[in-house]
Amino acid sequence: MEEGFIVKAERNIASAERCFAVGDYDTSANRAYYACFHAAVAVLGRYGIENAKNPHDWVQSQLAAELVHRRKLFPKDMIPMLLDIQRIRHSADYEPKILPKSVATKQLKQAQSLVQTIFQHLEQHR
Repeated sequence: MEEGFIVKAERNIASAERCFAVGDYDTSANRAYYACFHAAVAVLGRYGIENAKNPHDWVQSQLAAELVHRRKLFPKDMIPMLLDIQRIRHSADYEPKILPKSVATKQLKQAQSLVQTIFQHLEQHR
């Protein structure tokens, strides 16, 4: 299961970067969030923390509670970063205005950082 979510995260961050490059900031924001979400599911799975349905709030709360606070595997700033990435995705998906480039730039950089942090951890803790 973990490997499949790693591939999804890789594909989604690449899609976010491609969409951003052509000015499709709403789609970039959507894919950037899902890259983070899938990376989070993968790292939770590495530690046996699984939920067959992977609800978004559950994934975020387990990442925060188990891997940030309890096990101290990730920095505390990961929690608000993931919430911010999701908030921007919600804006891009559900609000009528087009996401500005400045907001999409920030969100993509945060997503790249979060995904990279998780991937590095997974690589170091095989």
